[in-house]
Amino acid sequence: MVAFVESAIKKFKAPKKGDIFVGVILRIEGPCAHLLLEAEGGMHLWRSSDKSEQKVIVQVSKTKLPTPTDIHRENFYSEPPARRTYESDRFFDKLLKEYYDAPKGEYVPSLMEYLEAAFKINLDKELF
Repeated sequence: MVAFVESAIKKFKAPKKGDIFVGVILRIEGPCAHLLLEAEGGMHLWRSSDKSEQKVIVQVSKTKLPTPTDIHRENFYSEPPARRTYESDRFFDKLLKEYYDAPKGEYVPSLMEYLEAAFKINLDKELF
């Protein structure tokens, strides 16, 4: 999954000559998307084995959000500590204050287990 994202990003070009391409806005929409992703808001920090870091800002809302006006500014990515920090073989969830194993960078099974449980709780709150 990570390799796909990295290779996909390489295909994008900055809109104007001399500009530097720094990211992609991914919008996920649907009647229950916010129920699944509600707790994911904040900065997600990806730390590779060579200690380089990639920061991803996640915003979750029931309504369509405008593109942040300062998204191109360096301080946009200097939020408080990361909501979640991903490393090569584990990730740390700040909200739950817990490390999860992710052998060979396989984050999806652990994340989906957490997201599905949170979705069920949020759906119950919405319905009852």
